[in-house]
Amino acid sequence: ALPICKRARVCDRVAGQPVEWLTGATKKQFRTAGEISGPLDREYSARGRVEQAFLRQGLFGQDQVSTCSLCVRRLPVGLLVAAHIKARSECSRRERLDAENVVFGLCVLGCDALYEQGFVGVLPDGRICVSKADDSRELRKTLRQFTGRDCAAWRDASAGYFDWHIARRFRG
Repeated sequence: ALPICKRARVCDRVAGQPVEWLTGATKKQFRTAGEISGPLDREYSARGRVEQAFLRQGLFGQDQVSTCSLCVRRLPVGLLVAAHIKARSECSRRERLDAENVVFGLCVLGCDALYEQGFVGVLPDGRICVSKADDSRELRKTLRQFTGRDCAAWRDASAGYFDWHIARRFRG
């Protein structure tokens, strides 16, 4: 029989399987681990995305500062990511290689997470839309900044990817 484990969060998985060392530990387990001599770090291997450096280069080039495609803040490129408009895991090989159209620059100050989790989307005309699916007052306040804005990265060639996001990820 398989042992019963606590349900893992999505980010606690590698290759779809729960990563046991990422599951919660009790205070007693943490203290016990702290008393063991030796390093407190674990080694692990991970796959890197071959195209990530290429995508960042295509979006930001040699610039030190660039603009988030959603909130339009000018930020150091270290605070921007090459975010997939259509989830990379759902892209075909051809779509993954469509570097000019499948990604856009989003800031890690919130826009990347809001888009990834479907709280923000881009309509077929390029306008940004926001979800009304959450009752959090703070989230609604954050989302108000996008009202009436256009997505700086929207163009005809990327429209299909934004349509996919609206249909499959946006929380309406």
